[in-house]
Amino acid sequence: MYSLWNYAIFCRAWPCVPAPFIPLNNMSKRVSWLYISAALATSVAWYPVLLLLPQHRKAIVPGGFLEFSIGGIFLFLGIAGLCVALCWRNKISKAEGWTNVALGASLPYVGAFIFCVLVSLAMAGKRGNFGEFIVLPFWGILYSLAGFYVIVPYGIACQYIMRWAGRYNQQADRT
Repeated sequence: MYSLWNYAIFCRAWPCVPAPFIPLNNMSKRVSWLYISAALATSVAWYPVLLLLPQHRKAIVPGGFLEFSIGGIFLFLGIAGLCVALCWRNKISKAEGWTNVALGASLPYVGAFIFCVLVSLAMAGKRGNFGEFIVLPFWGILYSLAGFYVIVPYGIACQYIMRWAGRYNQQADRT
């Protein structure tokens, strides 16, 4: 059985994931298919945006450093985008003013970290070398910081799209 202590630890460590003993209908809000679709569309659309950056082009092109097909890269981008969109759902949909800009400028780097962790786990499992698991997320974030002039504007655009999708869901629930 789960104690109150386990519940407190689990909810503080993973606030976006419901605890296993809490029914899903007790979550504060339902997640609409529009919000999930917008999260997947904006996260997969990062691929052509990242192709604009020469340092990313070498890594994400099939046959490049990552050794994954486009489908694998789209899968990792989609999972990373869904994690970010679902974990920060309330902040994204309730953002006003400069908070939109701050979230749009910072959340792409959270997604980049999640993407790099997923890719490094897959590469470590594929090659059997776990040294890349430690190094790849670090260098991935540094490469992303170097491309801020492309990543931040697209991140702000994604923030406004996700805010619209989150608010559209809230308005549909009220009526």
